[in-house]
Amino acid sequence: MRPPPPHGALLVEWPERGLEALPSEHLLVAIEFSPERDDERRLTFVAVGERYHRILDGLGGRG
Repeated sequence: MRPPPPHGALLVEWPERGLEALPSEHLLVAIEFSPERDDERRLTFVAVGERYHRILDGLGGRG
């Protein structure tokens, strides 16, 4: 897999099938069904690497 541009994004569906191919720094976004409602989804963001921690910090997503 080619590395993404430094200011771009690369979206991978089903990354758990190829975690070893992901860049060492990445932002994992998990989309899950909401346990409360069938028509809602829960998004979980996991930052791996300083760049993505800063991005989540800017979104207020830490803590």
